[in-house]
Amino acid sequence: MVAFGFAVIKSIIHRKELENHAWWLISTVFIIMMPALGRGLIAIHLGMNAEHWPNISLMPPLIITEIIIISLLYLAAWKYDKLNHPATWLALVVNLFNLLYEPIGKSEVVQSFLIAVIKG
Repeated sequence: MVAFGFAVIKSIIHRKELENHAWWLISTVFIIMMPALGRGLIAIHLGMNAEHWPNISLMPPLIITEIIIISLLYLAAWKYDKLNHPATWLALVVNLFNLLYEPIGKSEVVQSFLIAVIKG
């Protein structure tokens, strides 16, 4: 949400520069696309694997979602010659971070840190 807000603010700052303004706004789509597309693919995945409920991993559809989003981001940036634009990099970083949900969640160091912070 912070990255989305940042991109919107940058688009407002660059409102007089049409190309920058537009690309900052377009990047917000790639930043915020994951929940909707992810839920859709999860629903399909759950429907296809209903007989295995509740032992269904939700990570495969989320990884596919991120691959789709990053591919669309790359294609749009390539088409409009914005591969090195800061908004492209911001959207890429946000989506690459989303790929790390499971490894971060399984990390003993992260779990210990969160337990210490939450329990005090």
